[in-house]
Amino acid sequence: MAGKTVRRAGCDTVTSVEQWMATGECGSVADEELIAVLLDQREHWIYRAWSAMLLASRNEKAVREALVHATQRDPVYWVRRDALRSLRLNIGELECEACPV
Repeated sequence: MAGKTVRRAGCDTVTSVEQWMATGECGSVADEELIAVLLDQREHWIYRAWSAMLLASRNEKAVREALVHATQRDPVYWVRRDALRSLRLNIGELECEACPV
């Protein structure tokens, strides 16, 4: 997969979340990138849901605002659900970028 662009149904580009999924490096995706993927309705819903889960370990105001926005406005139930779970998680109990799946 290295050096090759992979396209999936419903996606125009490979997102930063997909890059994180491939590498699994802790902290490799910036908050701004995750927020951008979460709030962009053109992104595949799976990437938006992953972004919501990854943002659970971030404790910045912009992150919380993005998660609240996603819980209220995203058209896909699974994205809203993951954003709500991320808002409810106890940040102290999370390990680096752990996703509750």
